Amino acid sequence: MEASAGSCLVMIAAGALLLAGCTGAEGDEPLPEPTGDGPGAPSEAEEPEEKPEEELEEEPTGATTLGEWAELPARTYFVTATADLALLATGDQSFGEVITRDVIAVDADGQQVWTHADVRERHNLPEAASAGEYVALIDADGDVTTLRGLTWAEGNQVWEQPVAALFSCTEQASVQPGAPGSVLVDALGGPCAGAEPRAAAASIDAATGEVLGLLEVTGEVTGVPSPDGTRAWYWQMDGNEMQVHSLDLDTGQVGTDVIEFDTETRAALTEGAVEMISMWPVSEHQVALQAWHSATTSVLALADFDTGRARMYPEGQPCGHFTASRDVASRTCVVEDEGAVAYDFDGNELWSTEGSIGLTLDTGVPVRAVEVDGQRAWLVSVGTDLIQARAASTGSQLWAAGAGEGAGSPSSRQVSGTDVIVLGIQRGSPATELLRLDAATGVELDRTGLTDAWVHGNDTAIAVHADEATLLAFPAAAEH
Repeated sequence: MEASAGSCLVMIAAGALLLAGCTGAEGDEPLPEPTGDGPGAPSEAEEPEEKPEEELEEEPTGATTLGEWAELPARTYFVTATADLALLATGDQSFGEVITRDVIAVDADGQQVWTHADVRERHNLPEAASAGEYVALIDADGDVTTLRGLTWAEGNQVWEQPVAALFSCTEQASVQPGAPGSVLVDALGGPCAGAEPRAAAASIDAATGEVLGLLEVTGEVTGVPSPDGTRAWYWQMDGNEMQVHSLDLDTGQVGTDVIEFDTETRAALTEGAVEMISMWPVSEHQVALQAWHSATTSVLALADFDTGRARMYPEGQPCGHFTASRDVASRTCVVEDEGAVAYDFDGNELWSTEGSIGLTLDTGVPVRAVEVDGQRAWLVSVGTDLIQARAASTGSQLWAAGAGEGAGSPSSRQVSGTDVIVLGIQRGSPATELLRLDAATGVELDRTGLTDAWVHGNDTAIAVHADEATLLAFPAAAEH
């Protein structure tokens, strides 16, 4: 979920851009290693009964792998996807009253299914979000923008909502995934004269276009998704209090909580020249408030919805560092400090690695949180290995790939529920090694050489953008 200035999930101020990321909440601790002596395991004195060969049956595992790559023309960019179709930006940008680009829907074979013209772009990608059997997008005709609901299968329009009708004083909005079957539409731009209170965000039924809920506020608000993705939180500062408005993305219900600040916390957040205040989720009931005094320095407070109070994070909280990569599911983060160093959300150091780490375009630390054999893990490019998987909470090395090849600049993705991790890695030149790895063991499944490739995608598909082509893959049933 992204933000905007005004009612925002990404804030832009004084030339700085900050993204708030989040994943679904899961348990903090990794699963214990199997010991082989639990209930139902054979003892040394009791051998399992052998079945005759004709009675042996292969037990289905339900495992899902990643299908073969479909090749598409270069400069075709991933936007979003559903189970068997992906929406991609194609062609050149069109510069009119707003920037637009055409989009195409393609299947697992790379065949075009339908197209839609003049979709409004923001941050160099068309505004579109997937919700079940439907995809919502915002297109533009001159300076008039319209939110439309299309069927994924055929691209047929089933409803439309003029953006100005939703938000009265702006034609600008962003659309993001909401709860299952809905999308969140966020007004861009701050308050406008004669329109207070104003609508700042709306939850829309993706099948019908019905407005499920409308958040109306006075003044500017800042927003962030809840860790489970079912709500959007929007907050406003007022003296020593903060109002947190929650918009339920399923029911549309709007609620408000009041968080009280002590004098010290309020002063720390607002003292001096503050370029922006952002927020990121810590748990289902807590958010971190981060006041940025420059692009690289900030102070942090923790707001707790259960207690209704906010307190200062310990000074120097590493998870608030501008290079930190955070994972809400494991409540851990990784920063760079002569290697990769992991901390929990309370600021306690958990583990660290030795050796120089690669570089990346996204953050100062080339890492990504993934699922490895049932537990949360960080992928880290460090030392002499291409990539290592380390348990998020303990740092124990689960596996390493590309031993002896050296760290590089990685990008990676794992489609939810699959047993394959896609890794693209560069080492000092545009030449990119594209690997598919077994998520549980790190075993290399295949490798391809590309130029200046970067891995993108979401929970349903993976795309690789390279100079030669764009590659696209969907989950597929594993062969047994």
